[in-house]
Amino acid sequence: MQTIKPKLSIQEQIIKLKEKGIGFQLYDEQKAGAYLQENNNFFKLTSYRKNFPKIQNGLNKGKYANLDFGYLVDLAVIDARLRIIAIEMALNIEHFAKVSLVNDISQDSSEDGYKIVDDYLTGLDDNQRRHLNKAIEDHGKSEYCGDLIKKYDGKYPIWYLLKY
Repeated sequence: MQTIKPKLSIQEQIIKLKEKGIGFQLYDEQKAGAYLQENNNFFKLTSYRKNFPKIQNGLNKGKYANLDFGYLVDLAVIDARLRIIAIEMALNIEHFAKVSLVNDISQDSSEDGYKIVDDYLTGLDDNQRRHLNKAIEDHGKSEYCGDLIKKYDGKYPIWYLLKY
């Protein structure tokens, strides 16, 4: 059975970190408290501690060895920057894959851009078709794409579907 952990105030969080052997030389306790209150949360920030060794013997057995709160902050910043880079890369990959696909279809004289969508829609099962129709219906209510959905009225070219 899992133990329910109590909610901790910022000051109690800092005390808990100190009990685990986490130091406050790079970030003093006041600055650390402000960071926990304004920039990150205790649970996420402390998850980075698992990357650091613990003391194996002696009076401080089980506490983290030479771990400072500032190192946890550094890892949180690195993690955030990596997520931003990964998201940006994924969006660029998606964009250029769509550009490439539309270009390939445009250069294929046997494809008019509509048949591929019809073939795709024909291959959907009832549940998938329901989800797609719901998404189209929801977009149809939008001031941004409602007119386009009405314009194509169920006969969508590939370049239209790939814009989303």
